[in-house]
Amino acid sequence: MVISHLVRRTRVASSVLLLALALPTVALAQDKNAWRTDPYTKADPKIMARAGYVKYGPLEWADDHDTSKIDAMMPEARILWLETKHFRIGSTLPTLAMPKDSKAKRRLGAELKQLKKLLPSIKTKTKKLDRWLRLHLYAQRLEAIYADVEKALHVTAKDFPKKYVGKLPLNRPATFMGLGPYLGMGDKMCVLLLNKPSNLMRYAAKCGQPAAKKPNPIAIHFFDRGSLLFGTSDKLVATTKDPDYQLQAHVQFNMTVQLLHAFRHFSHSLPAWLADGFANSMLMAQHPTKHSFSGMKNWDRAKTYPGKWNVNCRRLAQNDFYSRGHALSRHQSPYELTFNDQMCSWSRVDYLRSIAGGKKFAEFVALVSAPMPALPGKAPDFAHVLKAQDEALKAVFGMTWEEFDEAWLKYAIKKYPRK
Repeated sequence: MVISHLVRRTRVASSVLLLALALPTVALAQDKNAWRTDPYTKADPKIMARAGYVKYGPLEWADDHDTSKIDAMMPEARILWLETKHFRIGSTLPTLAMPKDSKAKRRLGAELKQLKKLLPSIKTKTKKLDRWLRLHLYAQRLEAIYADVEKALHVTAKDFPKKYVGKLPLNRPATFMGLGPYLGMGDKMCVLLLNKPSNLMRYAAKCGQPAAKKPNPIAIHFFDRGSLLFGTSDKLVATTKDPDYQLQAHVQFNMTVQLLHAFRHFSHSLPAWLADGFANSMLMAQHPTKHSFSGMKNWDRAKTYPGKWNVNCRRLAQNDFYSRGHALSRHQSPYELTFNDQMCSWSRVDYLRSIAGGKKFAEFVALVSAPMPALPGKAPDFAHVLKAQDEALKAVFGMTWEEFDEAWLKYAIKKYPRK
């Protein structure tokens, strides 16, 4: 009875006490998940719309899992998720100090000023790039890459189906532009930027990729959704100087390759010289000192390869040491290309894009990306791709590979500097 009486008398006081005790717990729970909240938009629909953002995580993702399944697989990673007009992006890139180099500062400062027009709360003179700020930068960079590829291929959204129209038909007309609105793909591109290469490999294994001997960037086709994924890690870019810029170039190159393969819906690989040559052409047009590779014969990833490809290609042309067009065009895998092959691939695409404002190059790519004969469930034989490539070179440019060699030689010697 004494206890009951005490409980009744202290009910109000106890409730207040319990509430007071609960408050720190609630605050702690909120703080624990604060990293999920974007401090620059605070999920404000108006600010998100102005920045071109669709939503934050969880997001739709692959054929058999969404981003919540990825979070459950690696909760310690604390992945930030963001969906834009053409991309779904997951990032664990860490906070990075602003570079001390004045040129690098100006470059990043210009990007931040541009981003501030969309996200007013951004400080353009910040001393560090926090996790969310890095994600915002990559969201804008990726959308810019998409727009640049559309421009280079002379297409717009109007050239593709407005909605995903289903599975890839075996019999496709020559006018077939794909199954969906994303350069012909049915769904948005997926991008994973993970700080730990081990997490990238764990995810690749989840998607059924063969175990790699060492961490590498990954590319996956989500067949049912009609989507392509590119995943990488900042630790896979060999540099200690201006790491954000090096990673930016790496992502731009590889995403350009992905978007080129997405064109008219991915159903077959393009010749290695064309894919890597185009990606380096797009990259070096904006960043002349940067280049990258999907693969290369005897590639040493820790090594820095020579720049000034225009000077080098001029020397190769003058000294009759250049890669002949026909032999160069036969390679399916970039790992069959030498460093000289890679430079010549870039230069040959550079030359073809200089003709008629790039319209003929876009026609050439469209023909090589056109539907190919294939058996159910199988990719087209590469021989069909090579045949289409040879016919496209003649139909669009009026050249054989030998004539291409002669025309390119004159271009390289006339255009490129001696040193």
